[in-house]
Amino acid sequence: MKNIRLLYTLCAFLGSLVLSAQTYRSDVIHIKFERDFFEREILELRQERSIQRVFHQSEEAAPFRTHVAEIDQVVTRTSTVEMRPIFRTDPRFVERHREFGLDLFYEITFTDSTDLNILLEGFQKSGIVQLVEKVPVFTDFFLGANDPMFSGQWGLNASAGIGVEAAWAYVTGDPRVIVAVIDNSIDTRHPDLMGNLWINVGEIPGNGIDDDGNGFVDDVHGWNFVDNNPDLSPPYRAESHGTHVAGIIGARTNNRAGIAGVAGGWGDSRGVSIMAFRAGRGRNMFEGNAAMVYAADNGAAIVNNSWGGPGNTAAGQAAVDYFTRHGGGEVMNGGLVISAAGNANNSNLSFPAGFANSLAVGSIAQNGARSSFSTFGHWVDIAAPGSGILSTIPENGFTNLDGTSMASPMVAGVAALILSATMDLPREYKTPQWLRRILINTARPIQTDQPIGPLVQAGAAIDYIRRTYGISTQVVPDICETVNLIVFPNPTQGLVYIQSSDMAIQSIEIYHVFGQRVKELRGHHERVDISHLPNGLYIFVIHTYVGTFKQRIFKQ
Repeated sequence: MKNIRLLYTLCAFLGSLVLSAQTYRSDVIHIKFERDFFEREILELRQERSIQRVFHQSEEAAPFRTHVAEIDQVVTRTSTVEMRPIFRTDPRFVERHREFGLDLFYEITFTDSTDLNILLEGFQKSGIVQLVEKVPVFTDFFLGANDPMFSGQWGLNASAGIGVEAAWAYVTGDPRVIVAVIDNSIDTRHPDLMGNLWINVGEIPGNGIDDDGNGFVDDVHGWNFVDNNPDLSPPYRAESHGTHVAGIIGARTNNRAGIAGVAGGWGDSRGVSIMAFRAGRGRNMFEGNAAMVYAADNGAAIVNNSWGGPGNTAAGQAAVDYFTRHGGGEVMNGGLVISAAGNANNSNLSFPAGFANSLAVGSIAQNGARSSFSTFGHWVDIAAPGSGILSTIPENGFTNLDGTSMASPMVAGVAALILSATMDLPREYKTPQWLRRILINTARPIQTDQPIGPLVQAGAAIDYIRRTYGISTQVVPDICETVNLIVFPNPTQGLVYIQSSDMAIQSIEIYHVFGQRVKELRGHHERVDISHLPNGLYIFVIHTYVGTFKQRIFKQ
């Protein structure tokens, strides 16, 4: 598969040279300096003149100058206004940034689109850069809202969706697992998200100081790479894409409000931690690569990219490779990049999904067919529900959206559940390749008109973890450990036994996972038959003279 992916990447790159100019930005190019030139000229110049890493036009009418002869020979006769690094260097990880060559990537901004070819040709002939390339226009991968009155989260169920209820019987998310949602913005004040946001414990909010020394000031929940500040909120309600994606992964579950995230915790118990980013404006994503590096340096184990485009860039591959090697935080040895395959209804690669080391996600509809918009092909690794997906939007709202943008966070949520269930396994054992194999090997084969991979299955993945590693996956027990009350087996095919020692049971209530009471028994019972109930996740509420206790039971 890796050889196939690399072949497709090469073909897509060669093909991109003949795409229309509309595919690329007309005001920006990327360059990667030669190492010797960079350290001899750029670093020395910055040290001697105490200049910043960003080179600006000195005044509006003056030509842009860096005072480096080889660069100025190319840019001074153009409308160039700025040259800045693509990746901000975290002072704690200077050497590993250098190892990946991240410090060599710069972005040059200009105002006259006719200068694009002049700059490309000039740097190609200069001998001071390893590469110079156009910058693709990346957009989010969603198509818009469906009927706002449509309710229900079909994508989570076992019949047509990812079967998450079987997983919730054992694990609902662990806050030590950090999932980076790289998107256009996230409403960090949404009630269904607030409890599951990543918190940078090394940072003191609002004091204007880089307390943890990572190069970012007041980055409590993530970073706004568009405006270079910690404000992550959408500038207007319609910019809802990132909030919707975050909710699919981490909206609080079983909290009597809103929706359920795939790995959103349970009641008052936190789910996985969402690291938030503002990496684009509107539907255009142009700072996603820098965000991936930040995510790796600050402990994220999983990155979700619900955006992309047809252009293959060296900076993009470098960012994916860096996260794969240095992501993972305290829970995994390396990080997994998960990306939406695209909504083009063709087999053309999009990036970052098409990069090596990125897990590409296609979309299915509720009837099990490939979503009509979903990009397809053998390069697409795995599928998830992406049509009519209900999730959070800014200002305490909820709506249904379509797109592989919605399918990708489904897979990210399942990956987060797997990591939450394996916190007791050594970190060194859990690699991105290990996590990728579990996701694909436990997915359900599906028949679609075009290949989009198997359908991700949360319940099957957690069942594999239980059988393979023989570890307890009940991260947050429902039954109080100080009470000798045992409810088993879990899962069950119908009969449930309750061992209560000398504790008399007054009554038992059984609720479906989303709140509907389906059965009530009065008096003391040590065996309960739920074989007549549909398969799914149920909550046993057991009332005793000592107190009331709860247990999740999955019927299959």
